[in-house]
Amino acid sequence: MNRVDPAPRILFTANTAWCLYNFRAKPMQGLSEAGYAIAVLAPKDEYWPKLTDMGVSVHEIPIDSRGTNPLRDLATFFRFWRAFRRQKPALVFNYTIKSVIYGSLAARICGIPSIAVISGLGYTFINRDWRSAISKRLYRFALRFPDEVWFLNHDDHEVFQSENLIGNRPVHVLDGEGVDTVHFAPRETGGDGGGPVFLMISRLYWDKGVREFVEAAAEVHKTHPEARFHILGPLGDVAASAVPAETVKRWEDAGHIRHLGSTTDVRPHIAAADCVVLPSYREGLSRSLLEAASMGRPIITTDVVGCREVVDHGVNGLLCRRADSADLAARMREFLDLPESRRKEMGAAGRAKVLARFDVDLVVRMYLERVAALLDRRS
Repeated sequence: MNRVDPAPRILFTANTAWCLYNFRAKPMQGLSEAGYAIAVLAPKDEYWPKLTDMGVSVHEIPIDSRGTNPLRDLATFFRFWRAFRRQKPALVFNYTIKSVIYGSLAARICGIPSIAVISGLGYTFINRDWRSAISKRLYRFALRFPDEVWFLNHDDHEVFQSENLIGNRPVHVLDGEGVDTVHFAPRETGGDGGGPVFLMISRLYWDKGVREFVEAAAEVHKTHPEARFHILGPLGDVAASAVPAETVKRWEDAGHIRHLGSTTDVRPHIAAADCVVLPSYREGLSRSLLEAASMGRPIITTDVVGCREVVDHGVNGLLCRRADSADLAARMREFLDLPESRRKEMGAAGRAKVLARFDVDLVVRMYLERVAALLDRRS
C-alpha cells in the first residue's frame, strides 16, 4: 500500500485571530485550495469559530502585544518555539511586531522557513521614543532570520532599509493585502434621507486622526449644520494611543460626532455614507479605504504613507495634511460643494483603481508563487 504524504502545513501567526481573519482570509483560502493545510497560531478571540468554519486549524498562543516586560517577551519566544516544534509546519508567515520578532527567531532555531510580513510601522515608529528605539533594535536582530521579508508599501521598505533593519534578506513589496472586490461591490446609497454623511472607519486611536476628525466636524457644522459625522470602530484598549471612552461620550454629547460602535460587516455603513474619511498619521496600506473605494465611495484622507496610495487627489478623492484639522475641514467643505455627478465620478474612479491594482486575487497569486518557490528551493 502506498503511503500518502500529508499536505504541507502553512502556519499563520499574529497577535489576534481577528486580524488574520479580516486581512488574510483570502490568501489562506487560496493556499488551501492549492493543496496546503492551513493553521493559525494566535491568542483566542471571537474570530476563532470563523477561522474554523473556513477549515483552518486554530491553535492558541498568549501574546502580550503591547507589553515591554523582557521576561514576558522571553516567555512569548518559548511559546512560539514549542508551538513550532509541535506543529512542524512547512512554512510560517509571521505578522505583527511580536510575531515577526519572536516567531522569526523561533522558526530559524527549529529549522523552519518563514516569511515576515511588515503590515505597518505603527505607533512605535510614529512616536520616536524609547519604545521605538527598542522596537528597531529587536527588528534589526530578528529580521536576519526569515527567508523573506514582505512589506505592504514601498515607503515602509525604504524606512527599514535606511535604518539597516533588514540586512540582506530578500524583500518583496505587495500593494497592500488586497480587497475582495466581489464582496465589496458598489451599492446604491442606503442613507436615510438626512444630511450628507462623512464616515470614519477605525479603531479609536489618536494616531488614526480621531481628534482631527472631531475638530473638523465641529468646524464644518458651523457652515453645513446638516452634515453628519460618524465613527465606526471599537474603542481602543489600554494603549497610550487609545482615545478614552469618556472623551468619545463628551464628543457625542456635544453633537460633533456619532460613534456607531463595532460591526462584523462594514458594507451597509459604507453604502450609507457619502464620503469615507481617514485622517491617519500613517498606515501599512489602509484596508478601510480600499474597501470604501471598491464600493465606489469618494475618500478624504491624509497625504501620508498607506493612505495616499489609495487616493489620486481630485480623481477619486481628496488629500489633506497630516494632523491638521483645519485642512481636513477645508477638504470636507470642498467635497460638500461638489455636484452629485462629480461625486459619482470620483466613486467610479476609485472602484476602477482598486480593480486594476488592489484586487485580492492579485495578492493571492503572489502568495501562491512565493510559497511554491520558497518550498521548492528548500526541498
